Amino acid sequence: MTSDLPYILEWSKTGDEDQNTAYNKSLKTGRTDVTAKSEDNFVVYRSRLRASDQGVWITEKLTLQRGSAACQP
Repeated sequence: MTSDLPYILEWSKTGDEDQNTAYNKSLKTGRTDVTAKSEDNFVVYRSRLRASDQGVWITEKLTLQRGSAACQP
């Protein structure tokens, strides 16, 4: 990647998710594991990415925080 191209070289993203209705399902057995509803099922994700010399975005850091008050209704 040359410096004269108008690319953003670093990028950060924050998002949240309510995992109260997200379940694991076994592809082998077809069984779904239903988890109990909980405040811990609200998760905040934070990621930091950078562009490689080839222009491919690479995740440098990914963190999550379970039970985040910022996500809860």
